[in-house]
Amino acid sequence: MKISLLLGPKYFTPYQTKWKDDPARLRICVKSRQVGMSYVDAYDSVLKAAIKHGRDVWVMSRDEVQAHQYFLHCKRWARILKYAATDFGEQIFTMANGKPVKVSVLTFASGASIYTLSSNPDAIVGKSGHVKLDEFALHKDQRTLYAVAKPVIQWGGILRKSGWPGSTPSASMKSSGNKNTAVSQPTSRPPSSPTR
Repeated sequence: MKISLLLGPKYFTPYQTKWKDDPARLRICVKSRQVGMSYVDAYDSVLKAAIKHGRDVWVMSRDEVQAHQYFLHCKRWARILKYAATDFGEQIFTMANGKPVKVSVLTFASGASIYTLSSNPDAIVGKSGHVKLDEFALHKDQRTLYAVAKPVIQWGGILRKSGWPGSTPSASMKSSGNKNTAVSQPTSRPPSSPTR
C-alpha cells in the first residue's frame, strides 16, 4: 500500500486531515465527542516516533482505558505504515515522588517510543519529546498538567491538546494568540465519515 493513499479521504475526513497537517508547535482542538481526533492524532504520533531520528511521544489521556485505546490506534498505524515496532505492553514507571504509574510502550526501530498513560502530571516531569494531551478538558488538574507538559517540548517537540466543550475547560484551553498556536474546531462528524 502506498503511503499517499493514507493521506487521502480513504482514511481521514477533511477536518482530521487539517489537524494532522497543521505544522504549529502548539495545537488546540475544541471538538465534539467521538469525532476521530485521537485516531488521527495516533497516526501523527507514529510518524513522529518512527522516522529516522524520531522523538519520544508522551500521550496523556484522562484515564487508563482511554490511554489504552490511543495505544491500540498507534499499533494499528504502525502496522499499516509498515514501521518496525515492538509492543512492550504495560510497564510500571516510578515517578519522582516514588509512586508507580502504568504506561503502555510502543518502541520503534528509530529508538523512539510512544508512551501512553493516564493524566498524572508527575509522570512526564524531566522527559523530552512530543506531548499529546488527549481529552484535555476532562483532566482533573488542567493547569498543572499544562505547566508540566510545556517544558517537555522545549527542544523542538510539539504540544497538542484536544477536548470537548461539554466540560469546563480552563483558560489554558484557549488560544494565546501566539502565531505558533493553531486552534481547530471540528464540531461534528460528517454523516458520510466512517466510525473509528
